[in-house]
Amino acid sequence: MRGLAAIVHCAAQNNDGPSDAQGLESSNAVLTERLAAAAAEEGVARFVYLSSIRAVADPGIDIAICDDTVPAPTQAYGRSKRNGELAALAAARPGFLPLVLRLPPVYGAGMRGNLGLLLRLARTPAPLPLAGLSARRSLVSAEAAARAVATLLTVPGPARSIYLAADPGPVTVPEILAAFRRGLGRRAGLFSLPETLLKAAAVLARRGDAWAGLAASQICDPASLIAEGWAPDPDSLAGLERLAARSGRA
Repeated sequence: MRGLAAIVHCAAQNNDGPSDAQGLESSNAVLTERLAAAAAEEGVARFVYLSSIRAVADPGIDIAICDDTVPAPTQAYGRSKRNGELAALAAARPGFLPLVLRLPPVYGAGMRGNLGLLLRLARTPAPLPLAGLSARRSLVSAEAAARAVATLLTVPGPARSIYLAADPGPVTVPEILAAFRRGLGRRAGLFSLPETLLKAAAVLARRGDAWAGLAASQICDPASLIAEGWAPDPDSLAGLERLAARSGRA
């Protein structure tokens, strides 16, 4: 790290696959603490830690999230990301400025998690029984997330230490699926079933965590980051449609 002006720390063990609490804590908190301390020691001026809204709230919680929302994660991944935030911020000293950027689900090429699952479902020809899901979720494009990092690297005097990025309009699961299928040149093909039946099916299929992430509203307010000069993408659904169209040509 010697000679570097800034570091963007986005390496992490995520929650897309099997993981244990100890491994998550080691990867996301302990190694972040060591990296931030080493960066400060080597004279790096700015350190941007990419975090997640999971550091604030678990997937199944209905919540409106702003920069000052009190974190209350109970799952191992969220706790490890929150501890990573605290470790990075604790390394602050004169001449070394750590900043935290919290992200909602990010859409872009190669995405995984629930958004990757929804794109795979959209590619199938089958009608999907998800038209009745009304929970709204904030998303952010990979490009907008990169611009957020650039903003935090270049803004002369950040007003705070923790920021939140998100596209301005939260979207529902049916809207996401319809956008994907428009991009693939298909009709939406959605119909409704009671959420109780959908939840039971998800639990039987061992996708209860994925269901929790689809059924709760989590809306993010990026006002502080916008005030620093960041420009979000204006329309998540248009971005999802373009993404599906590109994936269909791949």
